[in-house]
Amino acid sequence: MPPHVYIAVYLWLRHEFDAHALIHNGKRGALEWLPGKATALDDLSYPDALWSQLPHLYPFIVNDPGEGVQTKRLTGAVIIDHLVPR
Repeated sequence: MPPHVYIAVYLWLRHEFDAHALIHNGKRGALEWLPGKATALDDLSYPDALWSQLPHLYPFIVNDPGEGVQTKRLTGAVIIDHLVPR
């Protein structure tokens, strides 16, 4: 189970701040490692409980497609790939 503060931040974003979308940046963050099911998320899965139907965008570097796909599958994120900076 994620820490209470982690859960509180997402619930605050949805219910108090009234966010219209979420953007997650980074790699190997807590987001893709939330406990629960790996596929077929339901109402009891953490991603749905935390941000529900908020649009969820995740900029992700293209040189590691496996983690991007995992995040999309686990969280329903829309992946925005980008190239490796030079």
